[in-house]
Amino acid sequence: MTEPLEQAVKRFILLVGRMRKMRLAALPVEFTDISPALLTFLEFIHTNPGCGVQKIAALMGLATPTVSVGIRKLEAAGYLERRPHPEDGRAVNLFLTPSGKNLCIRSQQFHQQRFSSLLAGLDPQEQSTLLDLLEKAIRIAEETQETPS
Repeated sequence: MTEPLEQAVKRFILLVGRMRKMRLAALPVEFTDISPALLTFLEFIHTNPGCGVQKIAALMGLATPTVSVGIRKLEAAGYLERRPHPEDGRAVNLFLTPSGKNLCIRSQQFHQQRFSSLLAGLDPQEQSTLLDLLEKAIRIAEETQETPS
């Protein structure tokens, strides 16, 4: 027997709360000297080297000034550098420094270990089912989500 949507929603909220308490995605304090939001910018630049502030803002759904402030902080911390755009003298491309790349790699390894603990107790078919259903639910939510005006 399937549970009604209202009960399923309550159960889902409880499960998300339990996951949040486990702090699976949270980096230990001693791991980094930057905020999770700034780490997200670093990870974006790591997978999109040479991107600019406008692209980050557009693809992450953030205001350009918000991204600019974060980029300045990362640059001041020595995690990224700006290089002139080869064709547009007004634009700059963003690249990680060796310490920025190192931080991203360490973060990815840490998260892989933490999330492995979540999936390790499931057999491969259960893992696949869980991930397929979660991906489907997120895709549907993204398609039906109202875009900000």
